[in-house]
Formats: sequence, structure tokens, C-alpha cells
Amino acid sequence: MPALADRHPYGPHGDAPEAGVSAQVPESLVRKPGVSTCVGGALIASVGIFIAVVGIRMAPDPDMEIRYVWLAFWLGVALMLLCAGLTLAVRRTVFDASGIHSRGLIRRVDLPWPDTRAAFVVDVHESSRDRGRGRRSRRREVTLTVQVMTPERTVTLAMPRILSADVDRETVLRARLEADLDEIWGWALTRGYAHERVPGGHAPGRSGQDPQRVSYGGLPADQTLLAQEPLVLKWRPDARSAAFIGASIGFMLAGGLGIVHALRAADDLASASVESVVVAVSCAVVGVALLFLIGECANLRSRLTISRDGLAWTGLWHARQLAWPRSRSCIFVHSRRRSGRTTATVRVLAPDGRTLAVPGLTWRSKHDRQALLPAATAAHSIWQWGASRGAARDNGEYYIAADADTERSRVDAARRIDYLLAHSQEPR
Repeated sequence: MPALADRHPYGPHGDAPEAGVSAQVPESLVRKPGVSTCVGGALIASVGIFIAVVGIRMAPDPDMEIRYVWLAFWLGVALMLLCAGLTLAVRRTVFDASGIHSRGLIRRVDLPWPDTRAAFVVDVHESSRDRGRGRRSRRREVTLTVQVMTPERTVTLAMPRILSADVDRETVLRARLEADLDEIWGWALTRGYAHERVPGGHAPGRSGQDPQRVSYGGLPADQTLLAQEPLVLKWRPDARSAAFIGASIGFMLAGGLGIVHALRAADDLASASVESVVVAVSCAVVGVALLFLIGECANLRSRLTISRDGLAWTGLWHARQLAWPRSRSCIFVHSRRRSGRTTATVRVLAPDGRTLAVPGLTWRSKHDRQALLPAATAAHSIWQWGASRGAARDNGEYYIAADADTERSRVDAARRIDYLLAHSQEPR
């Protein structure tokens, strides 16, 4: 089995601060852009001012009708550059006794301190940027921001954030931002500004006062799942799958027609090299479309069969059999937040520490509540299915995933589920 946890699953800041420590730390923390970002913002704003001055001085004569169009265009460009530069420079977030105060160029948000570290969520937005000509002319970038989850809404803080970083560094940068949030939360606990709410028993490996309310037990089990025997979980075709399959078949047909047309018109082509190019491009289109089609078929073919004997994964190319986990903590919710949407997936921790996603148990939504709570219900129902039939027995231990990033996402999801179960109001 995976290694047992030697720490509280809620992280290092779950305990109360020591007495007398608050006098040794500052009364407030400020997160603002670095010097290089401020200098860059000032340069962009200066360029905007320069364009405005040049545009006004070089404007056509007042009696010319194009003068107003000229001024509107160049002053609009200058205004956009000025706002962009100032936005980069003035962003800041102040953490103090009265709460969290986030300020941008126009928007200002004041929030009270949440009652759990789980309310701070790192959101990742992925984009691509043209770097010029060449085979690999587009660079994939990520922007990481911090969102504070409240019962009424989710608010994005002006700072801390990481702008336009290479996508390959996402894991490292996410860990850095999470560490900064841990430091802020630990500081708030030390000062007495925030108080970590006692977990309600919904984190992996923790049990509440009611013996039936184990991990994620604040939600009722899905009776539809409990009634099935064996319990078969698999991907169900949806609009996304239908679009991928239809597009793959369409591209394969288009590529095939291109190959046939090129071979039939070989005698009419000015050069044999043109025929070769057409055939090569068509073959590439067919190959890529075929790979996408195989991938979608593999997803639809994969399934998990749960019986009294254990858990059996069946895929397109392989199958795997696992015994029932020894601990309730081995069936959990893994979540990620990207581009303002939360993706929650039920996973099972294998004896070697690796995790296996359960087919068909994935939810996506811009609201944490609509993604995490259905996933938590499904995870709880799977364990209850085995427990009600005497196949699953919890030894009370907490087992850690081998991958540190997966473990972090697992614990964060448990925190946020616990937070959502304690705050019943729907977010806006």
C-alpha cells in the first residue's frame, strides 16, 4: 500500500498559533507586482502617452473630415496602452486585521477572512502567443491567479499572480503560489486574524461523530449506484465526444478524397512533386484524425466494474484488477481549476501509490459546488457500495499518493468539499 501520512491532511497550518508569537510578525502583508513588472507597466503607459502626443500633433487640419477619425483611432490606442500599463503597476492586495483588500486600476474588492485555507484556490488560464515565423511559432503560456471562494461568489484577487509563464513550468509555479498562500494563511493564523474551522469529517481518512459519515459523508449516497450489482461505471457519449468523433470521421473522409483526387489527376499535374505534397498532406490529415478517433473510442471503451471481489478496469488495450482498498481514503476526489472552471474526477489509489481515474465520474463547472459535490457523492457511494456488502472495510489509515502534485490536489479538493458542505448557500 502507499505510504501512510505523517501529517494532518489539512496541511501544516491546521493548528492554533503559539501564544506570544503575534507580536513578532507584521500587522499587515502586501502583495504587489515586482520591480520589473512595474517598470514594464510604466514603459507601456509612457508609450501610450507618446502615441497620444504624436497623434495630436500630426492630426490633419480641422477642416478635414478625416481629422476626427484620426484622433479617435490614435487616442483609443493610446488609452488602451495607458490602461494596460497602469493595470500592471497598480495591482496589489493588502492582508490585514480587517480582511483582504484587493485593488486594480478600477476594481476594488474587500473580503473578510474566510474560515479555512481551502477558500484560496489557484486558477490556471492557458493561452498561446505568436512568436513569429517558423515551424514552432506559437508559444503556449499559462497565467496563474488566486481566487477566494465565499458562499456568495468567487473573487479573483489582483495579487498574487504569475503572468505569461511557459506552460512547462506550470507545476513549479503552481507549487510556488500555493506555498505563498500557505505563508499568508499561516501569518493570518499567527496574528489571530483568521481561524481555521475544525474540519467536519469530510477529508480523506477522517471520520465524523456518526460512524456512517466517513469521508465526504455529509452528502447522501447515490441510491442508484448502490442498487446496481455489479456496479459498472463507464464513459457516456456526450456532445463533446460526438463532436470529436464526427470531426475525426469528416477529416478522414476529406483526407481520403484528397489522396484519391491527387492520384487520379497525376497526369495533369505540372510536377510530380505537387502530387507528392498533396498525398503527404492528405495522409497526415487522415493519420491525425485516426488518432483522435482511436482516442475517443478508447475513452468510450474504458470502464470500471465494481464487484464484491474487487475493482476491475477494462480499457481498449489492457485490463487491471485491484482488490478493495484497505482504507476509505483511497477513493477520493481530484480537482483542478483552469480558466475559471473546476474539473473534479473520482480516483482510486492503487497499492503502488499511483491513482486511477474512474471512467464516467468527471464533472466540470465554473462553480466549485456543481463540480465537487457530485464527485464527492460518487466517491462516497462507491465506498458505501462495498461497505454495505461487506467487501470494503476501513482500517482508519490515510495513504498518500506517490505523485506530490496529485496529493496536493487531493487534499485541496477535500478542504474545499468540507468548506462547501459547511456553507450551503449557492455561489453566484
